[in-house]
Amino acid sequence: MIHASLPLAKMPLGRRFRALKLWFVLRSLGAERMREHLRAGIELRKRFEQHVLDDARLEFAAPPSLSLCCFRLKGESDVNQMAFLRR
Repeated sequence: MIHASLPLAKMPLGRRFRALKLWFVLRSLGAERMREHLRAGIELRKRFEQHVLDDARLEFAAPPSLSLCCFRLKGESDVNQMAFLRR
């Protein structure tokens, strides 16, 4: 019998396990393809960053970093922020 939550079980993400995951990715992709993938993600973030800068209704919630870009509506309440995200 298979326990119902077995598909939801995950290995703990300790430092050693994260390093092993990175090693497998580098081994399967290679360093150059990994660099290309990271550069492509950063380029997409830069393009999105420009869209946020061009829209007067939006502002950054935190400075953009690598491929992460956090934004929000300028001067709006949390309720209006959530309504905007649901559309």
